[in-house]
Amino acid sequence: MPDPLGGCELRYLRQVLDPNGLLVVNAQLGEPFMVKRVFTVLAPSGALRGQHAHRTCAQFLMAPSGEIVVKASDGEQTRDYRLDGPTVGLFVPPMVWASELFVSDTSSLLVLCDQEYDESDYVRDWNEYLALRSV
Repeated sequence: MPDPLGGCELRYLRQVLDPNGLLVVNAQLGEPFMVKRVFTVLAPSGALRGQHAHRTCAQFLMAPSGEIVVKASDGEQTRDYRLDGPTVGLFVPPMVWASELFVSDTSSLLVLCDQEYDESDYVRDWNEYLALRSV
């Protein structure tokens, strides 16, 4: 069920465990959306990444290794979401401001997007974001 904060939603991913290890299904056709772009972010412990919103792009964030705290805001409310393993992800809809804090040096962030890269989709200024949200 979506969170009241702008539709953010923690999702637990399907996993298959067998004697040879763990398989985590990050996305299936159309779930959480049709994926058009995938990228990975690696950063040292204490790094703060993101710090922007997207006008129309939805994202699904996962931490395949380490731990990342995602701070999401709709301009009125702010909430922290902890990604601390490969079996949980966070759906971030358009127009939610998100920042990602890398908790350990082994943290990696895997991002699935429903759109190809378009710089004009980014809102990088907090005051501009608030104005667009009419907060």
